[in-house]
Amino acid sequence: MAVVTRGRELIAVRDHVAIVRPLSQGGGHAATVHMSHVVVEPEWRRTGVSAWLRAVPLQTGRAALKAAGVSPDSPITLVAEMEHPTSVEDMRTIRLLAYEKAGFLKVDPNRLDYHQPDFRPPALIDATGGPRPVPFTLIVRRVGREAQGSLSPEECRGLIASLYEMYQTGCRPQDMSTLWSALERWPTGTDPVRLIPPSSPATLGVEI
Repeated sequence: MAVVTRGRELIAVRDHVAIVRPLSQGGGHAATVHMSHVVVEPEWRRTGVSAWLRAVPLQTGRAALKAAGVSPDSPITLVAEMEHPTSVEDMRTIRLLAYEKAGFLKVDPNRLDYHQPDFRPPALIDATGGPRPVPFTLIVRRVGREAQGSLSPEECRGLIASLYEMYQTGCRPQDMSTLWSALERWPTGTDPVRLIPPSSPATLGVEI
Protein backbone atom coordinates (compact mmCIF):
# COMPACT_ATOMS: atom_id res chain seq x y z
CA MET A 1 0.00 0.00 0.00
CA ALA A 2 1.21 3.50 -0.84
CA VAL A 3 0.03 6.46 1.22
CA VAL A 4 0.74 10.02 0.07
CA THR A 5 0.63 12.80 2.64
CA ARG A 6 1.70 16.40 3.03
CA GLY A 7 2.38 16.98 6.69
CA ARG A 8 -0.75 15.73 8.43
CA GLU A 9 -2.84 16.05 5.28
CA LEU A 10 -3.87 12.84 3.50
CA ILE A 11 -3.53 13.24 -0.25
CA ALA A 12 -4.00 9.75 -1.70
CA VAL A 13 -3.92 6.01 -1.03
CA ARG A 14 -3.19 3.15 -3.45
CA ASP A 15 -3.18 -0.58 -2.70
CA HIS A 16 -1.82 -3.33 -4.91
CA VAL A 17 -0.44 -6.89 -4.70
CA ALA A 18 2.40 -8.48 -6.68
CA ILE A 19 2.28 -12.20 -7.52
CA VAL A 20 5.35 -13.99 -8.93
CA ARG A 21 4.60 -17.22 -10.77
CA PRO A 22 6.57 -19.72 -12.89
CA LEU A 23 5.85 -19.63 -16.60
CA SER A 24 4.29 -22.81 -17.98
CA GLN A 25 6.22 -22.54 -21.23
CA GLY A 26 9.88 -21.76 -21.75
CA GLY A 27 10.81 -21.67 -18.07
CA GLY A 28 11.43 -18.52 -16.10
CA HIS A 29 9.01 -16.46 -14.06
CA ALA A 30 6.66 -13.50 -14.44
CA ALA A 31 5.22 -10.94 -12.06
CA THR A 32 1.58 -9.91 -12.10
CA VAL A 33 0.76 -6.78 -10.12
CA HIS A 34 -2.91 -6.46 -9.23
CA MET A 35 -3.90 -2.80 -9.00
CA SER A 36 -6.86 -2.57 -6.68
CA HIS A 37 -8.15 0.63 -5.10
CA VAL A 38 -6.89 4.17 -5.45
CA VAL A 39 -8.35 7.12 -3.57
CA VAL A 40 -7.29 10.70 -4.25
CA GLU A 41 -8.71 13.53 -2.18
CA PRO A 42 -10.91 15.80 -4.36
CA GLU A 43 -8.66 18.84 -4.15
CA TRP A 44 -5.72 16.78 -5.44
CA ARG A 45 -7.45 15.28 -8.46
CA ARG A 46 -6.19 16.23 -11.93
CA THR A 47 -2.87 17.29 -10.42
CA GLY A 48 -0.82 14.31 -11.61
CA VAL A 49 -1.07 12.40 -8.32
CA SER A 50 -3.19 9.63 -9.86
CA ALA A 51 -0.72 9.16 -12.72
CA TRP A 52 2.14 8.94 -10.25
CA LEU A 53 0.26 6.35 -8.20
CA ARG A 54 -0.26 4.21 -11.31
CA ALA A 55 3.53 3.98 -11.62
CA VAL A 56 4.13 2.79 -8.05
CA PRO A 57 2.97 -0.82 -8.66
CA LEU A 58 5.73 -1.24 -11.25
CA GLN A 59 8.31 -0.69 -8.53
CA THR A 60 6.47 -3.25 -6.40
CA GLY A 61 6.66 -5.77 -9.24
CA ARG A 62 10.41 -5.30 -9.56
CA ALA A 63 10.84 -5.64 -5.81
CA ALA A 64 8.78 -8.85 -5.83
CA LEU A 65 10.98 -10.38 -8.53
CA LYS A 66 14.06 -9.53 -6.49
CA ALA A 67 12.53 -10.96 -3.30
CA ALA A 68 11.66 -14.17 -5.16
CA GLY A 69 15.25 -14.51 -6.31
CA VAL A 70 14.38 -14.62 -10.00
CA SER A 71 15.66 -12.65 -12.97
CA PRO A 72 14.96 -8.90 -12.72
CA ASP A 73 14.30 -9.02 -16.46
CA SER A 74 11.28 -11.30 -15.97
CA PRO A 75 8.06 -9.99 -17.55
CA ILE A 76 5.93 -7.66 -15.42
CA THR A 77 2.25 -7.07 -16.14
CA LEU A 78 0.11 -4.51 -14.33
CA VAL A 79 -3.52 -5.63 -14.15
CA ALA A 80 -6.66 -3.81 -13.07
CA GLU A 81 -10.23 -5.11 -12.93
CA MET A 82 -12.82 -2.66 -14.17
CA GLU A 83 -16.59 -2.81 -14.23
CA HIS A 84 -18.13 -2.74 -17.68
CA PRO A 85 -19.18 0.86 -18.53
CA THR A 86 -22.90 1.40 -18.95
CA SER A 87 -22.95 4.80 -20.69
CA VAL A 88 -20.64 7.37 -22.26
CA GLU A 89 -20.93 9.61 -19.20
CA ASP A 90 -20.43 6.82 -16.70
CA MET A 91 -17.61 7.37 -14.18
CA ARG A 92 -16.35 3.94 -15.15
CA THR A 93 -15.68 5.24 -18.64
CA ILE A 94 -13.78 8.19 -17.22
CA ARG A 95 -11.55 5.82 -15.26
CA LEU A 96 -11.02 3.65 -18.33
CA LEU A 97 -9.94 6.71 -20.32
CA ALA A 98 -7.44 7.61 -17.59
CA TYR A 99 -5.88 4.15 -17.78
CA GLU A 100 -5.93 4.33 -21.57
CA LYS A 101 -3.84 7.50 -21.46
CA ALA A 102 -1.40 5.69 -19.15
CA GLY A 103 -0.71 3.00 -21.75
CA PHE A 104 -3.12 0.29 -20.57
CA LEU A 105 -5.08 -1.91 -22.96
CA LYS A 106 -8.21 -3.98 -22.43
CA VAL A 107 -8.26 -7.74 -22.91
CA ASP A 108 -10.96 -8.32 -25.52
CA PRO A 109 -14.06 -9.34 -23.50
CA ASN A 110 -15.41 -11.14 -26.56
CA ARG A 111 -12.60 -13.67 -26.11
CA LEU A 112 -12.30 -13.59 -22.35
CA ASP A 113 -15.28 -13.83 -20.02
CA TYR A 114 -13.56 -12.74 -16.81
CA HIS A 115 -15.33 -12.83 -13.44
CA GLN A 116 -14.34 -11.68 -9.99
CA PRO A 117 -15.15 -13.88 -6.98
CA ASP A 118 -18.28 -13.41 -4.93
CA PHE A 119 -17.12 -11.40 -1.91
CA ARG A 120 -20.37 -11.61 0.04
CA PRO A 121 -20.29 -13.15 3.53
CA PRO A 122 -20.16 -16.98 3.33
CA ALA A 123 -23.46 -17.34 5.17
CA LEU A 124 -25.18 -15.13 2.61
CA ILE A 125 -23.59 -17.02 -0.28
CA ASP A 126 -24.90 -20.30 1.13
CA ALA A 127 -28.34 -18.84 1.83
CA THR A 128 -28.75 -17.67 -1.76
CA GLY A 129 -27.82 -20.86 -3.56
CA GLY A 130 -24.07 -20.51 -3.94
CA PRO A 131 -21.50 -18.04 -5.25
CA ARG A 132 -22.41 -15.47 -7.88
CA PRO A 133 -19.19 -14.36 -9.61
CA VAL A 134 -19.26 -10.80 -10.89
CA PRO A 135 -18.37 -9.96 -14.52
CA PHE A 136 -15.47 -7.56 -14.94
CA THR A 137 -13.15 -6.52 -17.73
CA LEU A 138 -9.37 -6.75 -17.42
CA ILE A 139 -7.05 -3.95 -18.46
CA VAL A 140 -3.34 -4.56 -18.60
CA ARG A 141 -0.04 -2.83 -19.12
CA ARG A 142 2.56 -5.35 -20.22
CA VAL A 143 5.69 -3.45 -19.24
CA GLY A 144 8.09 -3.09 -22.16
CA ARG A 145 5.54 -4.71 -24.49
CA GLU A 146 2.96 -1.93 -24.60
CA ALA A 147 3.05 -1.74 -28.41
CA GLN A 148 1.98 -5.36 -28.83
CA GLY A 149 -1.67 -5.61 -29.78
CA SER A 150 -2.35 -9.11 -28.49
CA LEU A 151 -1.28 -11.77 -26.03
CA SER A 152 -1.39 -15.54 -26.16
CA PRO A 153 -4.24 -17.49 -24.55
CA GLU A 154 -1.59 -19.14 -22.35
CA GLU A 155 -0.36 -15.79 -21.04
CA CYS A 156 -3.92 -14.64 -20.53
CA ARG A 157 -4.74 -17.70 -18.43
CA GLY A 158 -1.54 -17.17 -16.44
CA LEU A 159 -2.54 -13.62 -15.54
CA ILE A 160 -5.97 -14.74 -14.38
CA ALA A 161 -4.53 -17.68 -12.45
CA SER A 162 -2.33 -15.21 -10.57
CA LEU A 163 -5.38 -13.16 -9.61
CA TYR A 164 -7.36 -16.22 -8.53
CA GLU A 165 -4.42 -17.50 -6.47
CA MET A 166 -4.42 -14.13 -4.71
CA TYR A 167 -8.17 -14.21 -4.13
CA GLN A 168 -8.30 -17.79 -2.88
CA THR A 169 -6.29 -16.78 0.20
CA GLY A 170 -9.44 -15.02 1.41
CA CYS A 171 -12.21 -17.03 -0.25
CA ARG A 172 -13.51 -20.53 0.44
CA PRO A 173 -12.48 -23.22 -2.06
CA GLN A 174 -16.12 -23.94 -2.92
CA ASP A 175 -16.64 -20.28 -3.79
CA MET A 176 -13.65 -20.33 -6.16
CA SER A 177 -14.37 -23.64 -7.88
CA THR A 178 -16.59 -22.24 -10.64
CA LEU A 179 -13.95 -19.64 -11.47
CA TRP A 180 -11.18 -22.21 -11.75
CA SER A 181 -13.42 -24.39 -13.93
CA ALA A 182 -14.23 -21.45 -16.19
CA LEU A 183 -10.53 -20.63 -16.53
CA GLU A 184 -10.03 -24.01 -18.21
CA ARG A 185 -12.44 -22.88 -20.96
CA TRP A 186 -11.29 -19.29 -21.42
CA PRO A 187 -10.05 -17.77 -23.57
CA THR A 188 -11.49 -19.88 -26.35
CA GLY A 189 -9.43 -21.03 -29.31
CA THR A 190 -5.71 -20.82 -29.92
CA ASP A 191 -5.53 -17.49 -31.74
CA PRO A 192 -3.90 -14.53 -29.96
CA VAL A 193 -6.24 -12.51 -27.74
CA ARG A 194 -6.65 -8.92 -28.89
CA LEU A 195 -5.74 -6.00 -26.68
CA ILE A 196 -7.98 -3.03 -27.42
CA PRO A 197 -8.35 0.51 -26.07
CA PRO A 198 -10.00 0.38 -22.62
CA SER A 199 -12.76 2.77 -23.71
CA SER A 200 -13.79 0.55 -26.64
CA PRO A 201 -17.34 -0.78 -26.36
CA ALA A 202 -17.55 -4.52 -25.95
CA THR A 203 -20.03 -7.32 -25.51
CA LEU A 204 -20.66 -8.19 -21.89
CA GLY A 205 -19.75 -11.69 -20.79
CA VAL A 206 -22.18 -14.45 -19.95
CA GLU A 207 -22.83 -15.89 -16.52
CA ILE A 208 -20.65 -18.78 -15.37
